[in-house]
Amino acid sequence: MFCGNCGTQNVEGTQFCAGCGAPIGGDNGNNKGGKKFNMPKFNFDLKANKKLLAIGAGALALILVLVMLLSGGAKGAAKRYMKACLKGNFKKVVNMQPRKVLNEIKDEMDMDKDDWKDYIEDGQDDFEEYFENLEDRYGGKPKISFEITDQWSVDKKDDLFEEIQDEYDDAYDAKVSAIKAFEIELTMKAGGEKVERTVTIYMVKVGLSWHPYVYTPDRFF
Repeated sequence: MFCGNCGTQNVEGTQFCAGCGAPIGGDNGNNKGGKKFNMPKFNFDLKANKKLLAIGAGALALILVLVMLLSGGAKGAAKRYMKACLKGNFKKVVNMQPRKVLNEIKDEMDMDKDDWKDYIEDGQDDFEEYFENLEDRYGGKPKISFEITDQWSVDKKDDLFEEIQDEYDDAYDAKVSAIKAFEIELTMKAGGEKVERTVTIYMVKVGLSWHPYVYTPDRFF
């Protein structure tokens, strides 16, 4: 005898279902017209579901890896940072910082939305002033290009690594897991002059992404 409510098979003559407790043979709302029917049973296969979960986790990890590869990793982040700096886009440069770092800065300086907007505008003004000073100094609007000529990983035992890691940990409660250095060859043409400089920038890995350690172009020229 099958229960009309849940489909559980019961011993003949049973008055109440052993599965759900509903009366057997009565109209419980799910057995219209006294017709009997079997509810489908769903078996939870733990082993199979573990496999599905593992496949899902593997797919997610693959997506994250693909996102990191498409972003260009540390080198790609270094190029985006340099382009934003040399175009004088302060907002874009600032937004390359880890979200956690930006939130800590806002909290420490007690900034609301309007304060943050003013901060970005002030930084943008500083960027523009810097490039205007270059133009005045060389007598023409500067055109700056760059090329990454060398790169290397900073050893975790290096004093620089420990200093940067401690700084992020103390100031932002953020963990730096890796640091890469990039040697940048800069070429500026302005007012008929050509000026070349070589600088080193550092990219830090926080979480899964890479970020510039210092976001200011005022030491380039």
